[in-house]
Amino acid sequence: MPRGDRDRRRAGWTLALGVAGLSALALLPPAMLEAMPSLCLWRALHLPCWGCGSVRALAWLMHGHPARAWACNHNVILTAPLLAALLVVATGRTLRRRAEGPGR
Repeated sequence: MPRGDRDRRRAGWTLALGVAGLSALALLPPAMLEAMPSLCLWRALHLPCWGCGSVRALAWLMHGHPARAWACNHNVILTAPLLAALLVVATGRTLRRRAEGPGR
């Protein structure tokens, strides 16, 4: 498979997975995520984890509750804009590569 096709396919998958993940966060009630057990190894070992609560925080943010998001994880201030920027970049790359067409 030529490199251009592989890159185009990878960009498409990145975009699809990003949209699917954000859609799931927007559709699932955040309270349901709060009730789920933690899968964090660090938390199980009673060690500090900077990522714990990130998914719940993003879900609360997607539902318009920034205070609840902040309570789950303070890193949501950084992760939400970065995830949005990554999704925009992936979309731009996918659209640009599709516009170039095959063989480029």
